[in-house]
Amino acid sequence: MAMETKDLRDGERSMRAGQPVGIDTCSPRVLFVYSYSGGPQRYRCIHAAEQLALRGIGCSLCSVTDPSLDERAEQSAVLVLHRVPADRQVERLIRKARGNGSIVLFDTDDLLFDPSQWGRMRKPSDLHVVDCVLAKDEARRFAKTIHLSDSCIVSTDYLAARVVALGCRAWVVRNAFSLEMLSISERALDERPDATGKFVIGYASGSRTHNRDFEEVAPALREILSRHREAELWIVGHLQLPPEWDTLSPRVRRVPFVPWQELPRILSRFDVNIAPLESGDPFCNAKSEIKWMEAALVGTPTVASRTDAFEHAIEQGETGFLAASPDEWFEHLETLTRDPDLRRKMGEQAREAALSAYHPAVRGKELIQTLNAIGELVHGRRLWPECEMSTKLQSEIPSPYDEEGSRLQPTRVRKALYIVRNRGLFSFLLRLLVFILRHMPWRKRL
Repeated sequence: MAMETKDLRDGERSMRAGQPVGIDTCSPRVLFVYSYSGGPQRYRCIHAAEQLALRGIGCSLCSVTDPSLDERAEQSAVLVLHRVPADRQVERLIRKARGNGSIVLFDTDDLLFDPSQWGRMRKPSDLHVVDCVLAKDEARRFAKTIHLSDSCIVSTDYLAARVVALGCRAWVVRNAFSLEMLSISERALDERPDATGKFVIGYASGSRTHNRDFEEVAPALREILSRHREAELWIVGHLQLPPEWDTLSPRVRRVPFVPWQELPRILSRFDVNIAPLESGDPFCNAKSEIKWMEAALVGTPTVASRTDAFEHAIEQGETGFLAASPDEWFEHLETLTRDPDLRRKMGEQAREAALSAYHPAVRGKELIQTLNAIGELVHGRRLWPECEMSTKLQSEIPSPYDEEGSRLQPTRVRKALYIVRNRGLFSFLLRLLVFILRHMPWRKRL
């Protein structure tokens, strides 16, 4: 049964009046606190807030540097700390929240919290030395936040196992699309251009960190392009191709990195989407299945590396293909190249699977069940009623940015002052050096 708006307002007044915060409030609220913005914050905070709002749960978002953080935390029964590294401010916030009876959860969809794994996840040859020092410092801070929190919510089973290995509790809350993503994808699907006689294999790489991932599929792609003159490779983002691709460069189209709102239109023009990940790399094993899901929303079939997350999402041969070797990559790409009916059928089935399992209304129900289970474990009581809550219309969902200040990302000056005050001058100087090295035109390795 949906919570009434009056009940939500009454709950907020009770919290402001100083009544116990947490599972005893009549309408517990959830506060998503983030340290970094970008794609992960969008999936783990904004999308999650929408999922809860669809079920009538009050939510808001707040940067860890926001001056109103303490006040917002006092009014919230659940604090979700998304990629928030421990420091003086965060440790104080966690102690105060737990003392007030609130539940504190660390949230991540990447393996960022294990310093011992950093060398294997991102080899020193790929980064400046100071990048590695900074990453290890961040990993130690993330691990401390996990230990200080009541539990951890993550996007994959692999990540959950890594949290458990630290001696902490973990729950899987998978990444899912938003209603806005769905609307944009439906429009892109409706506007998909007619076939041109070309066969487009697409790779939305995003950043240069995917260069090693691409090596998994590169031999198969070169063979496909050599055998099929109608085949083209489209690369979205900053991927760097090695010299052996020079002879095939006329068949390779580079698409600049685009905002996420423009990605569905590009994905809809792919005949096949590829999602390679480096075999045996812990960082890659932790990745979620969003590359399959985003392509599925526009009916584009995917061939993906055989990781746990993709195995969870893809039914082999029905909603996509999984590949674990160069031969398998070639076999699946060759099959899809030769069979347009299979491509169409697989894309349709992938879309149906994504809509049934990753819709925010579905994920919202599962997220509430997870938070209730954590509430029972931590305090012996659920946060919300057992009865199923009705789904709100999109027009009825309040924005998680319910305060003017939260609509603005913290300025660099505010971030700098926060780091100096709460992590020390050395930490600030280290981050300043990394920033300078990443933006210098020569970008030499140290």
